[in-house]
Amino acid sequence: MRAAGGTLTLDDLRRFRPKWRKGTAIRFRDQTIVFAPPPAGVGVGGSLMWRMLADGERYRDATEGEKLHLFVEAAKRAFAARPGWLRRGDPAATARTLADPQWAAALMKGYRADSASAAATLNPPPVPVAENPAGAGFVVVDLVGQAVACTLTNYNLFGTGRVAPGTGIVLAAAPAPGTDRNALSLGPVLSFETETRRFRFAAAGAGGAAALTATMMVAGETLLRQTTVEKGINAPRVHDTGAPDVVLAERSLPAKQVAALRARGHRVRTVPTLGRVNAAECPLGLDSSSEDIACFVFTDPRAAGMAAEAER
Repeated sequence: MRAAGGTLTLDDLRRFRPKWRKGTAIRFRDQTIVFAPPPAGVGVGGSLMWRMLADGERYRDATEGEKLHLFVEAAKRAFAARPGWLRRGDPAATARTLADPQWAAALMKGYRADSASAAATLNPPPVPVAENPAGAGFVVVDLVGQAVACTLTNYNLFGTGRVAPGTGIVLAAAPAPGTDRNALSLGPVLSFETETRRFRFAAAGAGGAAALTATMMVAGETLLRQTTVEKGINAPRVHDTGAPDVVLAERSLPAKQVAALRARGHRVRTVPTLGRVNAAECPLGLDSSSEDIACFVFTDPRAAGMAAEAER
């Protein structure tokens, strides 16, 4: 480490202890959806967005003209509320409280299906937050339904750009308060059948601030609107942090949907891509007793990842 200019010491390694934290578990139909707890920013924002979109089957029942408007309105509110939740001192208590459905109703107060909300009128109003786009995510599921969804970051593209000699280890940049070297873009999501504990769905996103909206777009399309995970990943994405209050839309978004957003008062700017998500879904559920296996894994075409399935 010293030879590569790093500051990590043997004592740092000896003192390090991993922390096991319970995720934010939300019941939905026959499933339990689990979001990563604080300090994972995508986990906190994702649980907030999920509640707003799932409440009263709002996202499932939205018309095509309203769907993306609803999504960006939920995103603005989640980005605005997220810092307050991340500052709370007890991650476990925060995760439990985030699972309470009353927060969705409070955050969506003032929502209108026919017009955009001014970011400055939201409570709390959104504030600009720096998020480093360097990150990666992966999902692994075995043939008996054991699943892992993971997101990680080196806090910069290739960390410090240095390798510890003789190890092949690329040194990460050090996290630092007040900079973009933080955990805001981290937070996979995983779901299982509540009664049987069979695995159903997992997604891991990356791409800075857009990791949240990309992950939730895939989860929303796959689980809330009950399309396929492939369609959820390939669907054109939108993104709005509220600071600035501009909807970013992928260039593949049909002109009719862009017009529907603008007609509701949104300012829309097109960009090449938004975020990257890898995901897996077993719509029939998967565990050690499964005889018929119907599982699908997909990597985001916006990146250079790989997806592979093995025959039983």
